Amino acid sequence: MQASFIAKRSLASLRLQHGFFTTRCLHNTPAVYKKKSTVGIDDLFFDESSGNLFEDEVSTSMSTKQSSAPSASVPASLTSDITSTPKKKRLTYEERQTRYDELLAFVKPRLGRNPEVKPVKPHIRNSAWLQLVSLAETERQLQEIAELFPAWKDSGRELNATFSELFVRRCEELSCPKVAINVFGDYAKYNLKLTLPAARQLLHSVHLTEPREAYGMALLYSMYNLPEISKDLVSFSMLLTALFKENSKESTRLAKRFVPNLKQLVVGSGKNQQQQEEPVGTTSGQKEKWNTWLKWSLKKVDKALFVQNGLREEWLRDWRMRSGHILEPTRF
Repeated sequence: MQASFIAKRSLASLRLQHGFFTTRCLHNTPAVYKKKSTVGIDDLFFDESSGNLFEDEVSTSMSTKQSSAPSASVPASLTSDITSTPKKKRLTYEERQTRYDELLAFVKPRLGRNPEVKPVKPHIRNSAWLQLVSLAETERQLQEIAELFPAWKDSGRELNATFSELFVRRCEELSCPKVAINVFGDYAKYNLKLTLPAARQLLHSVHLTEPREAYGMALLYSMYNLPEISKDLVSFSMLLTALFKENSKESTRLAKRFVPNLKQLVVGSGKNQQQQEEPVGTTSGQKEKWNTWLKWSLKKVDKALFVQNGLREEWLRDWRMRSGHILEPTRF
């Protein structure tokens, strides 16, 4: 699959990328663990990996991007409940499927260089794509939507950053992040740009359940001219978590070699590094979500390094205390 191909290429990229890691290796002597450190690496990810820390709210209402008045050429039934606020009556599963099918039937014949429906009036709005993704309830439907992207490109149109981020989030909510990986792995075909918020969301969606796919994210960051994954604290902490999570000989070796990069990023940044590098237009909700991911990931990295070495990395513990991630130096 395309996703696996990206992962393999990125694993090689992680080994060879200039400046991505230093050649310093951590001490590999078997550690003498304290009583509470006899846990294996796998156990570090068992108790919390399926908890609520990683559950994002399902955003099915994109009313801020939609017009309150439906188009004359679109049945009113397509927009009445889709654009309603969460306080109003929610659609049943069957109603959502009906709306999805109706909207898809409206959009599909109006795409491409030579659309079936001519003249193409009114033009398809970007909000139609937001509605389609919000209404999708299965991996098959998200894949069906993705296969329309090339025709949208042929129409001379381009999907925006808002859609990109929603598409990734919906793929995570429906447990099919590989759909998004395949789309972003072939920009020439799908013409959907990966933004930093979308990249973080995509990395979050695979770093525990499909840790090997997380390697592919390093290549995607480069493809879309995003900050190097080793320069973005939120992203890099999740990548390290994925490497420790896989717990193979190679992934553990890579994780250890990346620790100096994490130290440089953390110690050299101060407490507010992630706030300074947030994209323009970042919302308070995004800030809170990213901080939660960072806090959780660095906790796992801190624990994993303790298990590996038998000692706490003081620079990481101290930074987590200064940042409010932990209240006592003896706690993780």
